[in-house]
Amino acid sequence: MNHTAPAFTTDTPTPRPDPVNPNPNPNPNSTTAPQTSTNYSQPSHTSPPITHLPTELILQIIQHVPIDHLLDWRLVCRTFHNEINNHILHHHLHNTQLLGYLGPQTAKPMLCLTDAEYDALHLLRAHFSHMQHSTQDAEARGAKPVWSAHHAVFRVEEQWFRDFETLRLAEHLEAHDAPALWWRALHRLELLVGDEGVGSLRWCVRLGHGVFDLAFPLQTGRMPFFFAFSLGRGEIRVAWRDMMVGFLRNEGCLRRLVHEQRAQNPTSTISPLADSLRFLRNKRLQAGLKPTNKQITLPPHPSKLPTSPPTCQSPSPSPLPTDPTSLPTLLLLRRHAAISPTQLAHLRHLAADYAAMTHDLDLVDAAFAAFRSRFGVPGRQQWEDGIARISLA
Repeated sequence: MNHTAPAFTTDTPTPRPDPVNPNPNPNPNSTTAPQTSTNYSQPSHTSPPITHLPTELILQIIQHVPIDHLLDWRLVCRTFHNEINNHILHHHLHNTQLLGYLGPQTAKPMLCLTDAEYDALHLLRAHFSHMQHSTQDAEARGAKPVWSAHHAVFRVEEQWFRDFETLRLAEHLEAHDAPALWWRALHRLELLVGDEGVGSLRWCVRLGHGVFDLAFPLQTGRMPFFFAFSLGRGEIRVAWRDMMVGFLRNEGCLRRLVHEQRAQNPTSTISPLADSLRFLRNKRLQAGLKPTNKQITLPPHPSKLPTSPPTCQSPSPSPLPTDPTSLPTLLLLRRHAAISPTQLAHLRHLAADYAAMTHDLDLVDAAFAAFRSRFGVPGRQQWEDGIARISLA
């Protein structure tokens, strides 16, 4: 009976594959070439798989991106773009302050103030209060997110009003000084009068380490977004999304300008931040000038009034700021914003120690003056007055 032979007729055990050479040739005398593998998807030393963070965690991390880099992250994907434009901007809005600047101490209504009074009143700080929905959106408010509102409301600190009421009772002020200061704050911050000079600082935005002008131009009817301030109610209404995007865009441009200046002049002793801030403010002021617009973009100087009506082809006036205090004030506010709370507390502690030391020295000086007066010894001022009388004689 013819039987079919089995597939394996040898008793030789099958060799195990070599982990180094997966296709060994068991017969060394064989002329068959070993098979080479062309699959590169499984290398000999495989790297561990990349761990992907959850989307919710990544979106939480974006909230901690520096403000001058935030808008660049919108280019990553549409999800980042929508998240930054809505939730993250609303998150940063809660930490945003609006600062109203009343002007330098050398201005006419400010000359009557002492240094302490000027420090308490020259800056008006407003913090975020709530979102304000329109009448139509109020009905469907529950079905919409909180950042769908167009306007945000800021409240002025109550301490500023208390300091102003204290100023009314000051003995060194005349009867018309306090009303003059109130009317200056009213007209300047409510944008009821024009700028004293081109590029003068009135309102600025503070967020994180950045401080920049609220808008260019800062004039009623010509602002790029809605802004309304009522000093009597201590309330500010502003189109929050346009304000935040404009501020973050300016901070990003300022960061790039500073980086370019430091790369071009690494050994320069002039502050790149001051140069970049001046350049950016001038650019923003120049962007608001429209030669074809019939509206007066800049207040003309009385000595440079034209004898004939201006035409559309006439060159625009120089947008360089004429207010010398705007740029130093912005730099000082940015320096204050960059200080950490720990450093600020340390500086305030040093200021308190210095004030206490000065008070103790004044007490010692007064005690020594009383002691010296008992012996009839002339003081320093009396010696100086006597020498002055002798020299005049």
